[in-house]
Amino acid sequence: MAKNILFAALFLGIVIVCYWQWELIKGEKGAEQSSTHLVFQQITVKTEANSLQVTQVFHHLKPNHEYKILAPESIAKWTCVNKKGKECVSSDKDLKTFQPQSGDLKIQFFINLAEGQHSLLETNWLIKLQNVDVYESKIEIVDSVFRKGTWVTALPLKGFNRQKFIDYYVFEGRGEDLPLYWQATPLYRTNKSNFFTLYSQNANDQPTSSFPKLKLPSGHVYMVFIHSNEHAAISLPGLQISSDQLTAKRVQKVWLSNYFNHTFRKNGANPWLADVFSSLYLNEPAETEKGTFIIEQLNGQLKKLEIEKLVKAVLTQDFVQTKDLDNQLGKLKGLRTNFFSSNKSNGSASLVFWDDSQVKINGTLVANINVLKINKELFFPFIKTMKSFGYSIKENHARHAILLKKDNNQLLFNYNQSNFIYNGQKYGLLENPFRNIDGIIYLNQNALHSLFKIEIAKFDGEILLSD
Repeated sequence: MAKNILFAALFLGIVIVCYWQWELIKGEKGAEQSSTHLVFQQITVKTEANSLQVTQVFHHLKPNHEYKILAPESIAKWTCVNKKGKECVSSDKDLKTFQPQSGDLKIQFFINLAEGQHSLLETNWLIKLQNVDVYESKIEIVDSVFRKGTWVTALPLKGFNRQKFIDYYVFEGRGEDLPLYWQATPLYRTNKSNFFTLYSQNANDQPTSSFPKLKLPSGHVYMVFIHSNEHAAISLPGLQISSDQLTAKRVQKVWLSNYFNHTFRKNGANPWLADVFSSLYLNEPAETEKGTFIIEQLNGQLKKLEIEKLVKAVLTQDFVQTKDLDNQLGKLKGLRTNFFSSNKSNGSASLVFWDDSQVKINGTLVANINVLKINKELFFPFIKTMKSFGYSIKENHARHAILLKKDNNQLLFNYNQSNFIYNGQKYGLLENPFRNIDGIIYLNQNALHSLFKIEIAKFDGEILLSD
């Protein structure tokens, strides 16, 4: 009997623990899901004689949560409308802040149009909500005025219906900043895939058969290419207009540039990043000077397989920052680098890898001595290191010369040559032991030992130097 009671108590305890763990896991999953807040916007555009009437509805918002309307300068007036068709009441003194009803927020506005246009391109024409990213969009166009022409957006065309008095378009897909284009000359879809659509004003322009299967990664970008002379050439996120004949190679390059521009969208204006990775993906030369420099640096220090791993790591992420690229490079080499972050500025920083070991000189920890590792060999910042050993130093940058003095001895180096002068006598070296990296002179560990009799040891995360 006692054994049965004990067994029942033990079993009950296990059930309670399992239930508690399940509730904990379920709660964690719920929290994780709630932190991923996906907003959908539905946009209806109705044409009028000299304007476009736009209704923009945000769905899946958080009820009783305040949202601030951000309108572009092109929208002179907008109105928030509730489900009863009346104007929304602002939730506080800020007349641009509203709380959605049942998770929806509807905004109405007009876009004025100039008369006699042969084409129309709206780029910054939609309302945004502060601190809200729209995951997916649907654009419906009801056209009763400009029916001779064609409407296009930077989304896949899901439906088109030509009725007696109106043309009805439906575009839908992922994206938020969506250019809207119309031209008077009709456009024809000449190629359509899961990645892009090609339009041309020439009905006989049929590149479908000549297009090979393009090497494109699956992901979050859709592109629309328009071959037309009705509008000046322009390249926008998701949409490109050009009078040049589109080739498979060009479509592939532009699509990849947009793909990687989206991936690196939180890195500011650094188009060279997209140029670098689209070129690496296609194994083709870069198109920008900065991109060419970056690829030369990567090819100089990384093996082909390492570059492929770097590109593959970027392809698995929705967005990537330069610090993420540096971390990935560091993982490949087991060392630290700030290569991509340093190149965000206008300058060009060389690719170097740092050994993160602490440096002790004659038993004393010395800060700010960054040790490079090149081909398994350590390189020490020459001037900082030698000053730490008590040498006085004079530099002559014009002559690439460094003069060191200590006690009654002096050494003169030209860091571009394989020789030096010691107490007035010239000596030769088998090779130049110096490296000039972005204006900082480094000396390799072998020369540090042979020229200055400095012992070098490394263990337990420390580099020990002693003379």
